Amino acid sequence: MAYAIAWNEAAPVGASVNASTIDTELQNLKKSIRERMNNILSNAWETDASDPKTLDVQAIAGTPRVARVVPGAVSLLTTVNTVIDFGAETFDTDSFHDNAVNPSRLTVPVAGYYLIHSSLAITSGAAAGIGIMEIRENGTTTRAQVDHRHNGSTTDENFQVQTIVLAAASDYFEIRFLQSSGDTWTTRSAAMEAFFEIMWISGAT
Repeated sequence: MAYAIAWNEAAPVGASVNASTIDTELQNLKKSIRERMNNILSNAWETDASDPKTLDVQAIAGTPRVARVVPGAVSLLTTVNTVIDFGAETFDTDSFHDNAVNPSRLTVPVAGYYLIHSSLAITSGAAAGIGIMEIRENGTTTRAQVDHRHNGSTTDENFQVQTIVLAAASDYFEIRFLQSSGDTWTTRSAAMEAFFEIMWISGAT
């Protein structure tokens, strides 16, 4: 916002001795306020250091940045690395996700530490096999992985993977799944049985 009087920490010029003492105290008070505001919120001032920024209520009060998305029934073909699309949102506070554009992704809105978790209930075919579930960053890096045996016989098994990451703004995360049973597996469609979620923990500094 625009302020009627610009922030000014300059020493007074041409004042009397008594007035100069008072003005100096006010100058020091302003400096102390600025320093303490920066302790409350890192980099709380505009780039020219002229005025305080509007404080980020989420950073101060701990209002969560979170998203939880669900995939519906997804086919997991044998020997194929499947990046799972999540076509619906349970909630999304900060536009982490888009149901239409790159629906596999949860994209970080601001830099910071994030908790990322996914749980998938998966129905197998007849054959048993090992499933590998990964949290992938920016399509190139595996941040967490779980290997779990599915007993087959068209039964359900639950796969879960979780990690904490330090992410930059615009980094995105996906769930990738690989299985080699020889059959096609399928994720369960209920929101309580298959989901992908992210939660902001704290800022990067």
